Amino acid sequence: MTAPIACILSLVATEGHSQTVGDLLNGCEDVLKPAGARNSELYSDGVMCLGLAAGVSQVMWFNCSSRREGSVPHGSLVAAMPPSRTAALQAFVNWGRANPGMWDFEAELGFIEALPMNFPCKEKQQSAAEG
Repeated sequence: MTAPIACILSLVATEGHSQTVGDLLNGCEDVLKPAGARNSELYSDGVMCLGLAAGVSQVMWFNCSSRREGSVPHGSLVAAMPPSRTAALQAFVNWGRANPGMWDFEAELGFIEALPMNFPCKEKQQSAAEG
């Protein structure tokens, strides 16, 4: 884990936010199941997971694109756009299951950790509009 991210994670963990990595793991896993196999009790967590995946991946992709254009907004908060929402969710779930010590941290920080590991920002990359 990078030092700036570790610092952010430790600060946010002490704030007592309600949507943690651990809170959303089951909902995120549930969204990955076929529609008929999903647990209706996890619907809210699944929707939250989808929203976080979409929002965080968009911001990180924007930062990646800006970096390739010569700007460096939030240099450590960069990732390529995941090929699908399923790929972003699976990256979060895999990271979360591999890091149970991080379950008390704010859920979006789990996405911030998971996405660049799976979708690193590259110097030359197709734009979201191209593909």
